[in-house]
Amino acid sequence: ISLPDAAFPFDLTGKVIRVSEFDNAQNQVPGMGIEFVDVDEEKQVRIERFVERLRKELPDAAAEVPRKA
Repeated sequence: ISLPDAAFPFDLTGKVIRVSEFDNAQNQVPGMGIEFVDVDEEKQVRIERFVERLRKELPDAAAEVPRKA
């Protein structure tokens, strides 16, 4: 994964937990949800910071994505 605030990309292990096919009737774009596993605290903080920034920039898309506690 490569994040804007990281000097270089770093490797993560993850699993696909959701796949959304293109659905023109619901105006849904294709995509997938990835759950990262075994992430150290520093990387987790960076990812959360990046996701929060995206949610602020794209409020309509963020409302459709369920948050994991």
